[in-house]
Amino acid sequence: MRCCATAPSKDSPPPNAGQSAGNGGRSFTESAEGDAQHIARRARDELHESPERYMVDIAALRARVDSHNARLPANQRIRLNDVELKRCLRVKKWDVRNAFTLAQTYDCNRRAPGSIIRPAESREDAAQIIDILSYGFLELLPVRDSNGCAVIVVPDLSSIGALTDKYSLANIARAELWLVEQACRDEWT
Repeated sequence: MRCCATAPSKDSPPPNAGQSAGNGGRSFTESAEGDAQHIARRARDELHESPERYMVDIAALRARVDSHNARLPANQRIRLNDVELKRCLRVKKWDVRNAFTLAQTYDCNRRAPGSIIRPAESREDAAQIIDILSYGFLELLPVRDSNGCAVIVVPDLSSIGALTDKYSLANIARAELWLVEQACRDEWT
């Protein structure tokens, strides 16, 4: 499964009209229940995912992470929860060894000083992300496209000038990545 960010062209219908730019005119499933069923079917068919497989593979990946962490000081340990590990498994098509490498890399990069993918570390960080996104130049649609992808649109670029006057491009990129991360936090992504 992938998280797709698409921006509508000026000629494309509005996203809330049941269309998504870049998806060939296919409509959204238009309901949370339809999305869940559709995405579960795709996960089963494409990734051979099942609750049984999830339990076995997440346990194997968690054991590998725990074994790795036991040899390291606390500040170097992988700190990902099971939902994040499941995302790593899905990205690597349930290959535990490759998912472990991805988990290591992702966690390390997320914690690196100055990383734009680091989580909000304080109320001020969170407030800054909220303020940047409140300018309305990016929006996460409440429904998914027909492929199960989360859709992020750029409905209004007119505010980007005021935004860059107030925030650095790195801070804006961090807010954008935070929005992508939120789109990917859904269990079905």
